[in-house]
Amino acid sequence: MIKAIVLAAGLSSRMEAKNKLLLPFRGKAILQHTIDALLATQVERIIVVTGHEQEKVTSLLENVEVSITHNEAYQQGQLTSIQKGLEQLSDNCTAFMVCLSDMPLIEAKAYDELIQTYQLAIIDQPIVLPHNGKRAGNPKLFHLDYKEQILALDAAEHQGAKAVLKRNFDKIIAHQTENDAFFMDIDTPAAYQALLKR
Repeated sequence: MIKAIVLAAGLSSRMEAKNKLLLPFRGKAILQHTIDALLATQVERIIVVTGHEQEKVTSLLENVEVSITHNEAYQQGQLTSIQKGLEQLSDNCTAFMVCLSDMPLIEAKAYDELIQTYQLAIIDQPIVLPHNGKRAGNPKLFHLDYKEQILALDAAEHQGAKAVLKRNFDKIIAHQTENDAFFMDIDTPAAYQALLKR
């Protein structure tokens, strides 16, 4: 069973006091696009980790089939939200996908193609990430064995799970793609304006 951890806790510090997840795009909030796409995938369960403006974010997900968990330590960085999501994984989970919530252009089919690359992997305990030949994108899909390694990271020293990626470089499989949706997150007003022009 593959489960998705959606990081929706950030401060949106580069968005000039606006919560990027609540910004409108094609008739609904950016976060809702991400959740709607994931709901149409092979993912068995979606865990949304909230933090900044918890009530506003949660209100977007009323009557939506997701699990919501609040990260009280969200101001300490992204790693704390990943760890909070990992704590919610059940025993029947075999892999987890760490998803950014501000990537509204990723469609369900694209997520499933990433999952298929994982399922077809011929190495044990794979880590799959989208790659366009120049850089890696998001989301990142981990075998469950990496759960404890990520939980053991110190949030004061690490901003995310990059240390685990470096430590297990030989287990990484690049999902080769030209789909720029995997590489476009909405961190700044300029990025948001570029999104609106799509």
